[in-house]
Amino acid sequence: MLVKALSACPGSLLEFETDAAIGGQDPFGFLADSLPQLRMLRARYMFGKTGNLAGLKRLVHLKKKQCKLPKENHRLSGRPAVDTQRGIVYWGITSEHHDDNYSGEGLWWDELENTCECMEEWGVGKGVTKEHCLEFMEECGIELDHHLNDEDCGMDSSLANDVDSDQDTIVVQLEVENSDNSTAVIRARTMDGRQFAQVTVDTGKMLTRFPCSPLALRLVLHNGTCIDVLEKGTQPLAAVLA
Repeated sequence: MLVKALSACPGSLLEFETDAAIGGQDPFGFLADSLPQLRMLRARYMFGKTGNLAGLKRLVHLKKKQCKLPKENHRLSGRPAVDTQRGIVYWGITSEHHDDNYSGEGLWWDELENTCECMEEWGVGKGVTKEHCLEFMEECGIELDHHLNDEDCGMDSSLANDVDSDQDTIVVQLEVENSDNSTAVIRARTMDGRQFAQVTVDTGKMLTRFPCSPLALRLVLHNGTCIDVLEKGTQPLAAVLA
């Protein structure tokens, strides 16, 4: 979204630097299409589904001595093991490159808890499947290591039936209903449509304590379009996205 916004600005951006880990179908090709005049590019952790070389060749103005580009031995690889009852993803994830920037042998990632070397735990909530994780890995440019098993990822099969009822749940839909001029009812539903939370808020007090622009309450889609959450809040998600 940032690159898309910059590409729409007058003129052309000449330098681009990010420490973020960026994936996608073809991130370097997208950069070449959006910012063709780039002279300096520093994106050490950009690994998409396709290779980087084709996209880099299209950035003909790059001054390579000023750039910091990804090295293949920095590419992450691993395998997820999913405890669907507890809502936890166990990752065995690392790369061929190791230095002091790693927590264990894995990576820095806000949502992950490094438990041992390259083993990570991610409390994503109930409803996520292994297929979801594999799609996520492919989108991030993380290679699947078929040689790993669940134990290599840090999953203890003896805990599979020890279900934690307080585990966080994935929220796939929030419904906002204005009950009157001063209050609103917010409901949360899970992936299977089950309502698991409801709260009534005083909209007057909320706006006084937390003033914000209506633009902050919007859902931004991949194609760049926006949906007004307050306007569409009572409609099913499928109907809004149709």
